[in-house]
Amino acid sequence: ELVAPPLSDRVSSPSIVSPYSTMSTKETKKEGESKAFVPNPKELDGVPDLSSLIYLEEPHVVHNVKCRYEKDLIYTGISSVLVAVNPYKQLKCYTNERINHYANKAKYEKGLPHVYNVAEQAYRQLIWTGKNQSMVVCGESGAGKTENAKYLMRHLAYTTSTGLYKSSQSGSIAAEGTGGGVQEGDLTSAKIEQQILAANPILESFGNAKTLLNNNSSRFGKFTKLLFQKPEKEGIGGHIVGSAMETYLLEKTRVVFQAKGERNYHVFYQICAGLDEDSLKNLGITEAEDFTFLNQSGCIEIPGMSDEYRFTELVEAMELLGFTKEDQSKIFCTVAAVLHLGNVEFEDDETKTSDACKITEDSDYSVKMAAHLLEIKEDELISRLTKESISIRGNV
Repeated sequence: ELVAPPLSDRVSSPSIVSPYSTMSTKETKKEGESKAFVPNPKELDGVPDLSSLIYLEEPHVVHNVKCRYEKDLIYTGISSVLVAVNPYKQLKCYTNERINHYANKAKYEKGLPHVYNVAEQAYRQLIWTGKNQSMVVCGESGAGKTENAKYLMRHLAYTTSTGLYKSSQSGSIAAEGTGGGVQEGDLTSAKIEQQILAANPILESFGNAKTLLNNNSSRFGKFTKLLFQKPEKEGIGGHIVGSAMETYLLEKTRVVFQAKGERNYHVFYQICAGLDEDSLKNLGITEAEDFTFLNQSGCIEIPGMSDEYRFTELVEAMELLGFTKEDQSKIFCTVAAVLHLGNVEFEDDETKTSDACKITEDSDYSVKMAAHLLEIKEDELISRLTKESISIRGNV
């Protein structure tokens, strides 16, 4: 939220006057009513820094941001705050050349408003002051929080490594150095920075979903901590040496129910579209439309987003983070088991005197596949699905 300072503070500055100082007595509204809008001069429309405006009320901020947005300038700055507007299209302002532009700025030069500039300023303050820095990315659903958070980490990984990092055509994070590779002595540092970036595809697959407002909405919160090597000399930065991440408030109910036009978590659709035929057969996976957890909302595919491509990106990220083939297989088995459990249906068990249920005959295959994939006995799974357990003072 951007709040203008008190009028008394602004009038004290010779270059700033009250936004209502030019209004006549007739223009002044009664107490309790809104005052007449006084626009800024036309030449100030679309300035990159909101503090350059003469009048800084909410309408002035919105108008200035709109002027920039119409020119595909989605970032506007004010002090250390960056205002971003989701363009809902691909822009050419996130290239490696743009990263170099902000990384190579003069020592105290701020630069134009950009997410890369925020990351660069935070990194410089970390190195110069030796104090921890925080970057908070907030906004409503669809504002672009997920993408901007990725660009923040990308800038830090790119500029603090000895290699240059870019996204390859296959979606993996590749390292480039002189001659196309990372120097032998820098391999460990480069790998850490690659792994930090590679964590995003995994988090998005298992924690993001399509909503009515956003095709790639994060359904959880996360806190990421990047750890840097202490500079050997004052003012000279070090490499990233580690990272820690905490996730919280995952929307678990989305697994079993999605509103009309929304989707379940991406990973369910990705395994249906990306696995080879033999793997799909072993998991008992057919089409996404055949599973209750995926077909109830009427939305299977997202225009402009390939689940098959995203699955390839997911597998490459897993490999970079050290997931073995066996680890990946077990994860996909668990995901497939959840889908099969969603197809299990129940009916009243008339053979029991009390309220009881049993699994329908049509659900036998789903139960069998779920038990097989979870590596548990079928009878035990059926028992857990049809019998209620009550815990009283620690006793079940």
